[in-house]
Amino acid sequence: MAQVRHLMQRLQPFSASRWKGEWAVLFFSCLVLAGHAAESKLPQTESQTTSSTNYSTQLSSSYGLGWWMWADHTFDQQTCRFWRGFEIARSESVTYARIRMTADNSYRLFLDGREIGKGGEWRSLNEYNVTPLLAPGRHELAIEVFSDYGPAGVIFGLRIELSNGRVIDILSDEKWKLIPLDQKDWEATGHDTTSWPSVTVVAPFGEAQWKQTSARILQGPALHPIILRFWQTAWFQITLLSICSIAILISVYLMSQLSSQTKAQTFLRRERARIARDIHDDVGARLSHLVLLGERAQRNHSSDEQTCAQFDQICERTREVLAAIGSGVVC
Repeated sequence: MAQVRHLMQRLQPFSASRWKGEWAVLFFSCLVLAGHAAESKLPQTESQTTSSTNYSTQLSSSYGLGWWMWADHTFDQQTCRFWRGFEIARSESVTYARIRMTADNSYRLFLDGREIGKGGEWRSLNEYNVTPLLAPGRHELAIEVFSDYGPAGVIFGLRIELSNGRVIDILSDEKWKLIPLDQKDWEATGHDTTSWPSVTVVAPFGEAQWKQTSARILQGPALHPIILRFWQTAWFQITLLSICSIAILISVYLMSQLSSQTKAQTFLRRERARIARDIHDDVGARLSHLVLLGERAQRNHSSDEQTCAQFDQICERTREVLAAIGSGVVC
């Protein structure tokens, strides 16, 4: 306003008439006021932008989340897989751990190869209590996200409270890796991730296409560690498999021995039968020869009745032996 009054004082000596001076003063006053208004808008815009960014950061911190992240390029019907590893010291124990996340459009979450949960509404957050699943040591996270069309992203936050008071925050940021879509068993652990590309950070929580001032938190199902009974452990299964293999080998060996003995006994019976037939034929022939000799001797000594009776008895007994041998062979 001081500049306006200064202009009015300078214009008064040059005013030929009163109405011309008033219109000139009014015109220059409008120009000065417009300039002040334009200058005053610039710092106000910067202040609003800074305030909005700070608010988004505070909003992300209050929900324990990182940034929306995705791949370099976005297209319809797109699937992205994300990986992040972390470690809990052996000397520390976990007192509480929870995961909060959501995705646009849908996701599946894996921890150490085990599916934890799934969701499909980016306006709400899904929370999972993973305290029973986090023991000291190495752990790996894997997320599969599908975007039908339009903007795509996933936002994540894992908070781990340790017994010594220390807190570990695993948030969605540039430290995550993109899993190649041709990777086999991508949700399992132990992959070499050195060649996997990093993700692209898109926007903080509540910004870009996902503007919101609050989010509904949905509790996921209760999670329990997988308890392995002794018969489910690897050492027991290996031992059982070894015992079964040894038992099978022993059974095969015994069966082969039994088969060999059976063959030997069959061969022995056949040999005995052959020998018996040969002996029968030989004995039968010799006995028949004896009968003939007896009958001949009986005819030669027909005058001696006692001798003939003895020869007749010998022939009769020999015929009985031949009959017995023949009936035995037939049987």
